Amino acid sequence: MTTVAIIFLYLAVIIVLLYLANIKLEFKLFRTPPQIDFDKEKKELEKLSNTEISILRLLSEGNTNQEIADKYFISVPTVKKHISNIFKKLNISKANRKLFWI
Repeated sequence: MTTVAIIFLYLAVIIVLLYLANIKLEFKLFRTPPQIDFDKEKKELEKLSNTEISILRLLSEGNTNQEIADKYFISVPTVKKHISNIFKKLNISKANRKLFWI
């Protein structure tokens, strides 16, 4: 029984020291998901033209630049130019652009 009392005494001392030091203990069981500002996202997408939105949709579906060019009857460099304009309008950095080029 004395070991249990000693453990409780140590815990009480630690809690008092933490309280005196103004240290807050926070226990979180679940991580809160990041909040998405849908109004901001909508404003960003409103900057894109209809063609750019449709090209972005095809890109998100996994289409290659050649497949997009064939669907719109345009050249691959034109598709790349549209994608470049999308990145500029959405403020996607050059380092992240390499992930999107197909």
